Amino acid sequence: VYRAVTFREFGSETIARWFMDILLGFGAVLICIGTFMAIGGANYNVWFASNLLSGYIGNAPIAFYGLVNSGWCWYIFSKAQHHIEATAAPLKGSRAAALIKRRSRNVQTFCLINGTATILGGVGSMITATRWWGYVILIPVIMSSVFCNVWWRRRVGYTRAWAKPATFPALVPGELVANLEFAARAEVTIRENLDDPLE
Repeated sequence: VYRAVTFREFGSETIARWFMDILLGFGAVLICIGTFMAIGGANYNVWFASNLLSGYIGNAPIAFYGLVNSGWCWYIFSKAQHHIEATAAPLKGSRAAALIKRRSRNVQTFCLINGTATILGGVGSMITATRWWGYVILIPVIMSSVFCNVWWRRRVGYTRAWAKPATFPALVPGELVANLEFAARAEVTIRENLDDPLE
């Protein structure tokens, strides 16, 4: 269980941070070089290289990121569905089952919108190389990125504790349910007592 959680967390961080920064950053540098080369566009070779760099070649890493991120979003979406299905029977009718389902649906909503947006962003960026209306496709992509950022911060993301236990405790379903319900109640209580949350 800990290994599976670590794999999902590490994969999400790698794709959302490293892959995005490297691929989108590299594509942006190529596009910028091509844009500056356009100044010397009177020379055919410079003009041609400028169009390639600011067009298909520069946008290719962005489109590749769209494919990688969408594939990962599909994987996480599927895992969240498995969590719902795995807890439906053993925890049927309990508050814990409802909390797991709500959390999983929040994750799925993020994955669905984020994965779709990055695919559209990749397609739109490739179309902009030759057609102006490719930028129209990018408008909902930009809007969805704002939504995903807010949704992640409010519904999906959480603060990771860095304190590492010396040994992992055994996973006891009854204790997990009690801890999950306690954490959910604590969150509500803190929101109700913002003036003195520690109380």
